[in-house]
Formats: sequence, structure tokens, C-alpha cells
Amino acid sequence: MDKRAVELLERGVVALEKLSEEPSFEIPASPPLCPHCGFLDPEVVMQDAGGIGKLSEAFFEVICQKCSTKFFVVPQGWVNFTTQGELTEFFERAENGNSREDH
Repeated sequence: MDKRAVELLERGVVALEKLSEEPSFEIPASPPLCPHCGFLDPEVVMQDAGGIGKLSEAFFEVICQKCSTKFFVVPQGWVNFTTQGELTEFFERAENGNSREDH
């Protein structure tokens, strides 16, 4: 194999290795504040959540009910449930200061 072909193959391998690496980025967690009025955990209206995509790339467009301003939220993690009853129990425990270790 000639020198140029070897060079191209080596460059191709390096490029494939870079593509195979999972991209890593950090999104700093923050409290649920409206970025416009600063109200802590405001009531919000979720805009049309239509669309298809990966769960890991999901975001939501909401409108703050305190200042009527639109903003976007990105979940920091996921707690998944198989039934609505499990979801309800999770929020009830959270209200009472308890957490579920198995979710």
C-alpha cells in the first residue's frame, strides 16, 4: 500500500474514533425560577408539546402565570413511572418531605 493510502486510512480511523466518542456536556442545575420575574416555582402553562425527538433532548416551552412571559425549560434528569398512580404517589411523598429511593 502506498504512503498516501496509509495516511488516508489513518486519518479515517482517527475521525471514526472521534465520532464514536459520546459528547459530554454539563448543564448546571438551578432552582425552578422564572428567568424574567424571578418568582420561585411559578404556575406555568405548557405550550403545545407537539413534536417527536429523543427523550434526552426534550424541552418545554412554558408561560409564567406571574409575569405572562414565555421561556423554555430543560429537565435535568428523569424519574419514570409505569402508572399514573406511581406518579401521584411520588408527588404526594415529595409534598410530605419523603422521597422514593427506588425511582
